[in-house]
Amino acid sequence: MADSGATRTDAGGLQSAGFSHVTQQGEDWVSYISQGATYALHARFSPHGERLELGWWDSSHTGLESLDRILTTFLLGNLIAYALRLQGKLVLHGNAACTGQRSIAWVGAKGAGKSTLSAAFLDAGHALVTDDQLVLRTSGSLWYAAHGVPRIRLWPGSVQTLSAQTRSEFLQPFGDAIKGWLEISPPVSETPQLSPPLAALYVLESRCASLTTAVIRRVSPGERLQSLMQHRLARQALPISSAQHAAEFAMFSKLASQLPIYSLQLPDGLAALPEVVRQLVARHAKPTAALA
Repeated sequence: MADSGATRTDAGGLQSAGFSHVTQQGEDWVSYISQGATYALHARFSPHGERLELGWWDSSHTGLESLDRILTTFLLGNLIAYALRLQGKLVLHGNAACTGQRSIAWVGAKGAGKSTLSAAFLDAGHALVTDDQLVLRTSGSLWYAAHGVPRIRLWPGSVQTLSAQTRSEFLQPFGDAIKGWLEISPPVSETPQLSPPLAALYVLESRCASLTTAVIRRVSPGERLQSLMQHRLARQALPISSAQHAAEFAMFSKLASQLPIYSLQLPDGLAALPEVVRQLVARHAKPTAALA
């Protein structure tokens, strides 16, 4: 059994998590195990993601509270997204929001500010499409972000500068070590299960304390593809076949050639985010507008 996972310890008590290929009762599976000080979870996927089975124990929560925690933290976290990648879907570590008749998306590493930017869009009255799991589909030359779980997962500090109404909707039922969330309403779209077509995708760079406004720049064709491949969900750990890798690379190459992709560096401060939202919305106010 070859393990391709990683081990780490964080505030949530996560001690180890990893994927492996296993054979049980003559069937091949992709196994995922996550263990912490007070819980253990084992999920297994069929090789192409059509089936997902889940088992767990949780010593810090019992009954329905334990089930709710597992569903909220894991199943509605990344487990469904892992299954979609095994099915051949394009899944990025990113978010998307509507800006009228178009949508914009952004990707970034853990801690880059993806969900915090989503909360700023929500606070400004814009409909959110998805948080942390960006599933992309194409029709002709247009690209769409699929609706995700209707919530934004956040740490309490990320909601401090939001409106009182938005702050009042923040929930954190499982303690300080686990992110809470804001419930969202999916945007209305004429395309079932899809948001309005994407106008652009932004790659979040490391935040900069000296900035007072967002810095946006074009990226080269080579950078576009590199960024997309880098921000695939579970890009290193998830064991997919060489044929799946090839198909995924071809689709990302198509995406990089058809969708405008920009680098976005955010100021390192929550108070600047409303202006960042206004800046991004203004750039895409007209679907056919040329962008510098």
